[in-house]
Amino acid sequence: MSLKAIVKFVISSDTLVLRGHTRPQGQPESPRERILHLADVMAPRMGSQNREDEPWAFESRDFLRTLAVGKEISYISTHSLPSNGDVTRDLVTAEIKGVDVASEILKNGWAKVKESKRAPTEDDIRKRVIEAEAKATGKGLWNSHGPQARVVHRTMPSDEQVFISEWRGKSIDALVEQVWDGSTLRVRLFMPDGDHQMANIALAGVRCAGISSKQGEPSEPWAEEVLKPDIVCGAQQLKLERPVYYIVQGRAWK
Repeated sequence: MSLKAIVKFVISSDTLVLRGHTRPQGQPESPRERILHLADVMAPRMGSQNREDEPWAFESRDFLRTLAVGKEISYISTHSLPSNGDVTRDLVTAEIKGVDVASEILKNGWAKVKESKRAPTEDDIRKRVIEAEAKATGKGLWNSHGPQARVVHRTMPSDEQVFISEWRGKSIDALVEQVWDGSTLRVRLFMPDGDHQMANIALAGVRCAGISSKQGEPSEPWAEEVLKPDIVCGAQQLKLERPVYYIVQGRAWK
């Protein structure tokens, strides 16, 4: 049976996170989040504090982000995977507006077909043909020039004030990577030299109730309400993995 939900954000070009639809009052609430892994394809992984991005990881994820975030996706679970805490995980086939998501990613060269020991099905053969066409035309991962060289700075410079002074009042293209609360975000700044600078920012002129970052310590009243998926103006719904312009005003002090 095909299920539908809205794509909340994209982890990589083969993995999406969903939020459930709002349910009528009195009906059981659908899972807050659900992770979908696209069947039969694999994409490069984004980095973390402990590891670098794999080649083409950002470009690959950005393709699916543009295609899917904020849109309704229809999916059929082919296999249930071990849950990640309280988050359900499924291996799926999926469509957006009638377009097969895995095929669209392969067509544009941003993922590869997984190797399989089973006898190939018609769908396996079709995906191999799509992958071969993307490879022959040098799309995506198959670009003969290789990925753009860049450094991803995951922490701010040791002297933040120098950075702030240089960019004060100037606009920097950015992408929202995480929403801490209604007025505090983690963004990826696209610097003019091609590097990416990760930064935690506070929206000037407003302050929302804070989410606790320490285990056992309560959040401020109403802090978690702004992140709920069933609130139309929820901060995550409006901002997560959306492009923004960041204008530096100064340093936020707590």
